Amino acid sequence: MRVFSMLVYWFILWVPHIMDAINYDDCGSQGATVLSVKVSPYIGLVLTVNKGATYIIEIAFTASTDIWSGSVLLETSVDGSTAPLKLRDTTLCNHILRHRELEYSNW
Repeated sequence: MRVFSMLVYWFILWVPHIMDAINYDDCGSQGATVLSVKVSPYIGLVLTVNKGATYIIEIAFTASTDIWSGSVLLETSVDGSTAPLKLRDTTLCNHILRHRELEYSNW
């Protein structure tokens, strides 16, 4: 019974975090390696994007060089065909929370 209780506790604790992460393909980032992508709200097994709705997309990455400028490009893939997602602002620096972390250090 104790093992079952621990499994239920683990399930309740970790499943929301596992469900948050989505599968992604890096389409050629230069100077950075994408580590993870999270989208919220993300309910269920399939992410449904509705026109006009607001979503928060968090992309964790490591920089391999100093990044001074760039642009954000998102594409969606449905049944094997891709289409770009239009963003209001595609300037990378307007979407970064911590600018100082973009400076690469090789020590």
